[in-house]
Amino acid sequence: LYALVDEYFAEVAREYLQDILFRSSNDSALAISLPKCYKKYEDGASRADRMLNYINRLYVRREIDEGRGWVYVEDIVDKAVLERARLEQGKSLNSADVQQQLEAWKEGELHRRGFDQEQSDDEEEMAKRKCVAEKRAEAGSKLGAVVPIKSMALRRFRMEVGEPLL
Repeated sequence: LYALVDEYFAEVAREYLQDILFRSSNDSALAISLPKCYKKYEDGASRADRMLNYINRLYVRREIDEGRGWVYVEDIVDKAVLERARLEQGKSLNSADVQQQLEAWKEGELHRRGFDQEQSDDEEEMAKRKCVAEKRAEAGSKLGAVVPIKSMALRRFRMEVGEPLL
């Protein structure tokens, strides 16, 4: 079901791209129509996210917990090292050093997306900014990464509309 929803968002994003290109005869028209289309697409993605919340709860969270979210173990550890760790007795992929490396890599990614822990002492404001940075990282993730429905939709908009227009 997750793959079907992803393909649906890809198809809708391609339709938006065709519509944008059809309506925009020059750069100024493109600059006017692109934000409107993005807002419309984002509203639809929000509705789909609410309607398909059970996928986020049951499938997406489990996949993220198993390491198939936007933070990949393979991003920090070589695949050969992972295979050796699987074969050796007493070592698991969830060892403390791998988890520390993952957390450090994740913090670096969140910093790249605009989150800085030293900016504020307010816990609530910091949690909101971290959530926004995580959403940005999810939407900017690789295609194979399992992310929440809305982030998947925004990732597809970026890939199908934003990148071709660059």
